[in-house]
Amino acid sequence: MTHRCWWLAPIVLAPLASCFGMCGPMNNNGPPDPDSCAAPSTSGIDAVEIGLGNPLDDPVFRVAHDGDVLARTFGGQGTEMGVLRLRVRGPDPPACIDQSIEISDGEGRRIGRNAGPLKTYLDAGGGRSTKPIYVVFEG
Repeated sequence: MTHRCWWLAPIVLAPLASCFGMCGPMNNNGPPDPDSCAAPSTSGIDAVEIGLGNPLDDPVFRVAHDGDVLARTFGGQGTEMGVLRLRVRGPDPPACIDQSIEISDGEGRRIGRNAGPLKTYLDAGGGRSTKPIYVVFEG
């Protein structure tokens, strides 16, 4: 009887292991590639703007205002995230900025955070903006 259990275990576990493999690197709907950089700078920056939305849906940088609603999306495994962008302006805005974003709910409780250096790209608005930043909501 014990011998049968050992043969049965690999058969039962094999489909589970293949499921975990497909949920990982083989899944084409995974998170976006990191857009990090190694040498962040603040020189040449006169202003920082927060933008809403995803440039894949709307390429125009939309500056956020008080009362605006943050676009939300869900990752491949169901994790809820907020989508935003940053734009820096100035005489010579850098191609790499160090950023720290914290999102709070209406009562001031932190519900999401993202930090680290990100690349910026020239945009039509006369500054440099990031690609979409996906802030994972906590809890």
